[in-house]
Amino acid sequence: MFLLYSSWIYTGFFRIYIFPGAANQLFFLPFLIAILISLYILFFLYKSVRFYPVFLAVNLIGFGFQIVHFYLGDISVTTIFYGYAIYLVPLNILFCSNLLSRTNFLSQFKRTLIRSATPNLILSLLQTLTPNSSYSRGLSEGGQLTSSNGYSRAFGTFTSPAGFSIYLSLLTVVAIVTFSSKSKSLRLFLGFEIVTLYLVSGSRMVFFNLLVILIFTFLSSQKRVRFGFRTFVILPLLFLILLQIFVSLKIGTVVALVNRFSDANSSENTVARIFNNFFGFLNHLDAPFFGNGMGSHSIGTLGYSNRTNWIEIDAIKNMYELGPFLGICWLGFRYILFIYLLNMKNQSTSKAHLVLFSSIAVTLLSGQISSQGTVTFGCWLMVLVVFVTRELLQPANSHQYQFR
Repeated sequence: MFLLYSSWIYTGFFRIYIFPGAANQLFFLPFLIAILISLYILFFLYKSVRFYPVFLAVNLIGFGFQIVHFYLGDISVTTIFYGYAIYLVPLNILFCSNLLSRTNFLSQFKRTLIRSATPNLILSLLQTLTPNSSYSRGLSEGGQLTSSNGYSRAFGTFTSPAGFSIYLSLLTVVAIVTFSSKSKSLRLFLGFEIVTLYLVSGSRMVFFNLLVILIFTFLSSQKRVRFGFRTFVILPLLFLILLQIFVSLKIGTVVALVNRFSDANSSENTVARIFNNFFGFLNHLDAPFFGNGMGSHSIGTLGYSNRTNWIEIDAIKNMYELGPFLGICWLGFRYILFIYLLNMKNQSTSKAHLVLFSSIAVTLLSGQISSQGTVTFGCWLMVLVVFVTRELLQPANSHQYQFR
């Protein structure tokens, strides 16, 4: 598991800066590790895994679905594995939650995530502090997305701002639930790193996710989540202070972020865009009933030369890849899981799992979890963390659990 989430964080750095010629192959590294974990479950842990028949059935049906589409000529050999990987492989790790609760997975994951803040901050600054930075590289000739005036959106150790966005949300909630166990100097340093990462992000999505996180954190009783009120207000306050200072100093990347918000508000209907992300699939129920195969319309179509067109909005893409029936089943699974995680009951006095869940609440409902590799792994890793947290917060196990 350590190799899995470390590869999720750092594979993008190697794909862009170290081995760009092997970027397509390195994409599969986290998935390969997850497949090895799945095989280990399949052959050695089947007696200990909950819902093992479901685990087996989902994988066999999913891979069979891909094989049929290959013989129909809808997808290539590469897309058989690419589509199966992007949809189902990360899901397999969820079946390990009861086993991982007996290990140090939770503390190790949080520690690794917090330690990754510094290299991500350094890279983000290099990528964004000057317009058209030589460090702002992409996997295609088009380069990275910009906020405005040629300033790149931060992507840190990832390959795209989308992956960086979900990473920053995960980092934020882990910092919130672990702040109370850190020294004052470390809390201040980590808070400064996170606030700076938001300032140079150049993305509106990270702030929308942050708003959701703060709402969930506020609604969770302060007595039940181990963070103080001063910890809760320090990040927004520090953000406002630094924002004012950076805008006053006319630091380009922060000015570009402000311009990004201003330009977007005047050039697009944000409410309509959000509505389309959630309900746009209803206008595409006339897609082929059996679909075109998992991954056939995903972002990998650009990197692996598939014969179909990329569809950006995940829910609409599901209609064309899975077909309307299976597509709605997949979306229904996401919505039901969202409701389940939101209403997860336990007899413990802690609501920490709600704060952790808030980092991927929006992504689970409408994010690219069957389109973009980093996003899908970030989402399912945090769902796993929530499950393990809940497992450890049960009365029989709560003595094992510490926010460290």
